[in-house]
Amino acid sequence: MRVLVDRWLLCFVQGFFHWGVVTDPKSSKAMGNYALVQQIVNQDYDKAEKLYHMALTLDKNDASVLANLDDLLIGRLPGGIYEDGGPSIAVKSRSARTGKSHGEWFQMKDYEAANKTCMFWWFNQHTRRAYWKEPDWNEDWIERRQRSVRRNRVGDWDELLDPVSNKAFKYNFVTKEYKWVQEWEV
Repeated sequence: MRVLVDRWLLCFVQGFFHWGVVTDPKSSKAMGNYALVQQIVNQDYDKAEKLYHMALTLDKNDASVLANLDDLLIGRLPGGIYEDGGPSIAVKSRSARTGKSHGEWFQMKDYEAANKTCMFWWFNQHTRRAYWKEPDWNEDWIERRQRSVRRNRVGDWDELLDPVSNKAFKYNFVTKEYKWVQEWEV
């Protein structure tokens, strides 16, 4: 019963604030409130950020929207309350690959970062998600092995193909070691 009430309440909140935008699309307050729902309730920080910017196009001086957007952007930095949402849209758009990669993961660098703690971040090309913290590579290898197809076995080594990154790797089932197959080995 509790789950039904929670779902109903969530649908109500979503619908109520979305309806505010539908009925008054030129209201920065309605847009800002809907952004706040995306931020707090749905934890969709990119969508919230976009909605805050849309609200500011309607009223660039709306103090509550400016304050909420500022809170979101600061909270998305490493150590912030919304850190798990990764870098902001602006950081993502101005960053470039560093050359460091691991399968579908790429390290990114924000050359305009205010300090070194928020200069580097990780992007997963498959999931399209961004994270400040370097992924747990052991966990990543396990997930990769589970979704991959074995192509060959030589001694203690399995050679597998990851369908997501389309890259081959080897797994030693005795030592639990992983390593990428070099292009010339394929």
